[in-house]
Amino acid sequence: MAYMMRWDVVMGLYEALTRSGKGGPIADAIVEYGNQNELEDWFVNAIPSALGPLLRTLISPPELFSINSEGAKRTYSQSEAHALQQKAIERILGWIVKNAQKNNTIDKAQSQFELACMSMNEFGIKPTNSEQDYCKNRFALDKFMAEGAQNLLDKQSNSARDRYKNHVKLLGANLSDYCQKNFNPLPNYSSSGATPLLKNY
Repeated sequence: MAYMMRWDVVMGLYEALTRSGKGGPIADAIVEYGNQNELEDWFVNAIPSALGPLLRTLISPPELFSINSEGAKRTYSQSEAHALQQKAIERILGWIVKNAQKNNTIDKAQSQFELACMSMNEFGIKPTNSEQDYCKNRFALDKFMAEGAQNLLDKQSNSARDRYKNHVKLLGANLSDYCQKNFNPLPNYSSSGATPLLKNY
């Protein structure tokens, strides 16, 4: 259960939520975390004001980085970091969908996802024009996930992106029509995700 997660881990994740530009290392922490069941429970129960900033960070421009963990070093190129961030996003949403289907709480999961997307800003605050912000952030999220950074090298990355499409189709069903009718994406989203717009949040 959520309260069983070590306090230092909870605080470490919380601090990471507001640290923009660290999408790769946070994705590595999620994918490589030893107790995935523990982490799953944390994300399933995450409040939107925490989940939103995390998603914002995970779609930040991927960069080359290295992680030293327990005597081992993992190094990621920019394209590998992009694929890793995509895997982390899919894993989080996959956990939410799986638990919602298991417990018949799809409506709760949809609300959690909608509010999280609305709150994809530095402070996790739901804005006044929340539906438009949902559409804008969903567009940024979808665009980041659509890019096949590791198309030829990593079949798992392709599978993760395909699963992501199914996850957001379910989680975003309630506002899908609204976005189609009322949102016109701006042309200056970068090729690596949500920036430069997210830099101004």
